[in-house]
Amino acid sequence: MALAQILKGTDIEITVTIKDSAGTVIDLDTFAGIIAIVTDCTNRTVAQFSKATLTDFDDMTITTPSTGQFLIKVQSAVTIDMEVGKAFVEVKTQEANAGYTNSTFHSGDKTLAIFEIIESKTKGTTSLT
Repeated sequence: MALAQILKGTDIEITVTIKDSAGTVIDLDTFAGIIAIVTDCTNRTVAQFSKATLTDFDDMTITTPSTGQFLIKVQSAVTIDMEVGKAFVEVKTQEANAGYTNSTFHSGDKTLAIFEIIESKTKGTTSLT
């Protein structure tokens, strides 16, 4: 599958679907916490998103938890400074479990490519008038 090519300086919305190992969608209400870290091709963190309010994290949008999907929005001010190449997302979920003193954490595939940044001739120009 070809990755979407995103010009530097462009806003992008990314929908992520959480599934179990059998490929079944997981209801996001079963997680106490979800974070998504977006990195560029140099492994530099460029954006961080969270289901819960956390310092230095932007909010992720969860519209219908039962679909297992959440939306993250990477703004043009972020993509303008990203290195040309693939961008990746790492997702970590936290299940609340009353039977344990610590919650259970799950990390997804750390090499999930989500889009490709390409050079832009206009460098994020926002007005043409």
